Amino acid sequence: MSDKLQTAGLVPYYRKDGEVYIFMQMRGADAKRWPNTWGFFGGALEEGETPLMAVMREVQEELSIEIPEPEFFRHYEGETTESNIFLLEVDEAFPERVAVRDGKYGKFLALSTIESVELRDYYRRIMPDLAAHFA
Repeated sequence: MSDKLQTAGLVPYYRKDGEVYIFMQMRGADAKRWPNTWGFFGGALEEGETPLMAVMREVQEELSIEIPEPEFFRHYEGETTESNIFLLEVDEAFPERVAVRDGKYGKFLALSTIESVELRDYYRRIMPDLAAHFA
């Protein structure tokens, strides 16, 4: 097992009129890591958890919703973090069914305009892969 922080993140998305929208979290100003930036919902794996178990637990904690099993997308390695990203197709009303309990709020962002928002470099690395996947 790596000494890097092991995490799992969820990308809820929907498609409309040829565009893909992903539901992201605006991290709070008081966040320990990467305050006031957009990111995925999810977090660190706990002892004995698989990435799938962790993403399901984290989504329940952060969005107050139980989700069906998401699709595994890809494993990423950063300097200090290893992350497993999962995809979940949802509808436009998804934000109305969740209660964001982590960060400032959640919002759908158009994947085609994501480069214009405040993201940490780690997420900027993932976005082209998502765009290619949804193309």
